[in-house]
Amino acid sequence: KGKLPDVAPQLDCFVVTAGGAGLDGVLSLVGRLRRGGLAADYTTRSNLGKALKEANRRGARFAVIVDCNKVGVKNMQTGDQVDLRTADFLAEPRKYLGKCQGG
Repeated sequence: KGKLPDVAPQLDCFVVTAGGAGLDGVLSLVGRLRRGGLAADYTTRSNLGKALKEANRRGARFAVIVDCNKVGVKNMQTGDQVDLRTADFLAEPRKYLGKCQGG
């Protein structure tokens, strides 16, 4: 009673690091996703489990787990994950998000 409705936009991707990628790599990836029209955010948490819990709490559809030259795209509802090279993901992120949905 008396609460405002949640009007925050749906978060498409929440980018986390698996420890092998630095903050520069994470920020670069988030910027590329945003320029591509995806709602993306990130965390600086180094604990992967806590970072994934934050992604879930924030309502992200996907977690993008960055590790050196590869990423894991995890569907936060189903738990399905696709692992691929970062360059491949950045070339066509929507394609891989669709694969992770089973489509």
